[in-house]
Amino acid sequence: MIDYRNKMNSAFVLLDKYGRLLWKYLSFSLADNFFSITRVVCISIEADGIYLVFGTKIFWKISVKYFKKLPLEEDKALTPEYLATVVSRALVEMDAPKVSFVLSIPKAWTIVQVAEFPITAKENLANVISYELDRLTPLTPENAYYDYKIIAESQKKISVLLNVAKADQINPFLEALHSKNIKIEKLSISGSPVKVAINDNAQKYKVFFDKLSPVPVFNLDRNNKLGLPEGGKDISPFALGCFWETVNADQNEFNLLAGKNGNPKKTPFVLTAVLLAVILLICAFYVLAPILIEQKKIEQISDQINSLKPEIKKVKALKKEIEAISSDIKTISNFKKHSILTMDILKEITTILPVETWLTRTRITESSVEIEGYAVQAADIISKLENSRYFQKAEFASPTFRDPRQNKERFVIRMELKNENRLKKQEERGKKNEKKK
Repeated sequence: MIDYRNKMNSAFVLLDKYGRLLWKYLSFSLADNFFSITRVVCISIEADGIYLVFGTKIFWKISVKYFKKLPLEEDKALTPEYLATVVSRALVEMDAPKVSFVLSIPKAWTIVQVAEFPITAKENLANVISYELDRLTPLTPENAYYDYKIIAESQKKISVLLNVAKADQINPFLEALHSKNIKIEKLSISGSPVKVAINDNAQKYKVFFDKLSPVPVFNLDRNNKLGLPEGGKDISPFALGCFWETVNADQNEFNLLAGKNGNPKKTPFVLTAVLLAVILLICAFYVLAPILIEQKKIEQISDQINSLKPEIKKVKALKKEIEAISSDIKTISNFKKHSILTMDILKEITTILPVETWLTRTRITESSVEIEGYAVQAADIISKLENSRYFQKAEFASPTFRDPRQNKERFVIRMELKNENRLKKQEERGKKNEKKK
C-alpha cells in the first residue's frame, strides 16, 4: 500500500513538473528574462567567512566565472572597512568590470514578520506597509530596509511576509563598499529558501529532492551546468543560490532595498521598439492598402455631398435647435427628478451621524453615496448607516487613521442605495413615458 502511494506521489510530481514546463513554453513572452544579458557579483556574509560568486547570464546560458572564500578577522567582529577592503582586492583579481553587485546579509540581521491587512489595502499595499512599519516592527521606515511578499489572500484580508533590516546596521557596510566603487543594487538575505544548492553526492541529492520536490533543488555534483569543480570547498550554497536567483529574476526573491529605492522591472526598450515597429507594419498593410483602393470612390462621394450642401445646412440648423430644446427639457426633468431624493439622502445622513462627527466631502450618484470626514469612532457609523432605510453595504473605502491634531479618526465610507430608492427613479421615468404616448 505504501509503495503504491509512493508511486502515485512520484507520478503527480512528474505531472506537475512537465505541466509547468509546458505552460512555460505556451505562455512564453519576448519580454521574458530568457533574453536578458546580466553580469552579477554576489557578496555573501556568513558565519564562517565572506563568499564571492561572479557569473554571467547571456540569454539561456548561465555560468560562474569566479568564486572565492574570504576569511574573517580572527576573534573580531566583521567591520565595514574590512569587508570593503577584502572584496575590492578580490574584484581586482577576478577582473569583472560593469557588473551588478548584490549583498547577501545573514538572516540573523533581519526581522521576519507576518502581517495581515484588509483586502481593500491591496491596491496601495506598499504605502500601507510603509505607514504601518513602526507598528509591525521596532523600526521606522526611515531607519529600515524592507521588502514584502503576499503569501495568502482571501475575500476579506491578505497576509504578507515582511523582511526588515535595521538601516543603521547596514548603511556602514553599503557606504564602505561604495567608497571602493562597489554600489550595491540588491540587498538579499542569506538562507532564503527560494533556491536550494546541494554540494554532495547523488544519494543525498535524491533524499533532498524527494523531500523538497516543490522547491527547486540544484546539485553541484550531479547537475553541474555552471562549470564548477566537484566538491569545491570555497563555494557557498547561499551565495550560489543568491546568484542564481538574481540572474533568473525570480519573482519570489527579496530585495530589502526595494522598500526605499527599488526600481520596478521594465520591459527592455529595444524589444518594445521592435514589437511596435512590427505592429505598425501590420497596420500599414491592412489599413493603408484598402484606403488607397477606395480613394477614387471617396472622391466621387465627396462631389455628391458638395452638391447637397445647401440642403444639409438647413437640416443641421433644425437639428441643432431640436437638440438644444431637448437638452433644456432633460435638464429640467433631471433636476426635478433628482433634487427631492438628494435632499432626502442629505437629511438622512445628517440625522444618522453623531453630533461630534462632521463631513468634509459628500458624493451622491444614482446608485451609491460616498462620505468623507472625521469622527470619534468611525466604526460606529457603519452600523448606523446599515440600519438606515436608504443605505446598504456600507464599508470603508480606505483605511482609517487618527488625526492627532483633531483627536479624531478620518474616514471614507462608501455605501449603496437600497433598491426601493432606485425604483423611485424608474417609476418616474415610466410615468413620463406614458404621458408622451
